[in-house]
Amino acid sequence: IAPIGVAFAANLVCANLAYKYLSVAFLQMMKETNLVIVYLLSLLASVERFANWHMQVIAVAIFSAMLTVRGELHFSLAGFVIQGSGQIFEGLRIVATSLLLSGKKLD
Repeated sequence: IAPIGVAFAANLVCANLAYKYLSVAFLQMMKETNLVIVYLLSLLASVERFANWHMQVIAVAIFSAMLTVRGELHFSLAGFVIQGSGQIFEGLRIVATSLLLSGKKLD
């Protein structure tokens, strides 16, 4: 349970810190790419199985995120990296919770 708590805390810190650098609208669009992160981490943890149509959905999500980054007027690399780190922690938390609820150990 400790890794889930650490990931949750790190996500909160990163997500709140990112508001200092980027607009709320841009951060919301970045959060939409969480499905990509969660899916990739789920594949690594063997929670999900690979499917071609999943990759099609992921391609659309990545393309949309790229359009958002290109359209952001006040882009900040620091904010982008901080928010991206928070999203990775969020993905780790979701996958760890899934593993824990399925009865697997987090050791």
